[in-house]
Amino acid sequence: MKAYIIEQPQLQSVLARVSEIVVACLCWLMWLYFLSPVVWLGKWLLDGFTLEQFEQFGGYTRLTELLHNYVLVLCAQAVSWLLWVYLRAYRKRRFLPVNSHNVEDSELAHYFHVDLATLQSARDVVTLTVYFDEQGEITQLQAEPLEVLAVKESVAVCSLLK
Repeated sequence: MKAYIIEQPQLQSVLARVSEIVVACLCWLMWLYFLSPVVWLGKWLLDGFTLEQFEQFGGYTRLTELLHNYVLVLCAQAVSWLLWVYLRAYRKRRFLPVNSHNVEDSELAHYFHVDLATLQSARDVVTLTVYFDEQGEITQLQAEPLEVLAVKESVAVCSLLK
């Protein structure tokens, strides 16, 4: 069974942990890059800008050129990111083979290391809570049948009416 790692970093490989940290740092650097012009504009506005300073840097024509270049860089980054995502998804596309036989309950119970009676009783419940150990193995199944749920709802309605 392939263990899906959600909140168990001890099950991750070193490569997965390092790549997660690198991607997080790159995302934070991208946010800083995107927000830096806004910070500098706010600083310029709060410091009391003058028209001479604005004209010194080239005026409106230079500002529009700068904004045009900024939008082009953002578009190029977005296109390259979308291409990377598309190519990665295309390379990782998997075609599932047609299943040659149906999976029996005994095979399913053996695969998940639970007994057959527990598996069959878990199908007839409304709420099923699954408990795992540190290695991701199923340790306990707590089933709540339909009758218990109906009794709980009627008790809740009665307590609201009082």
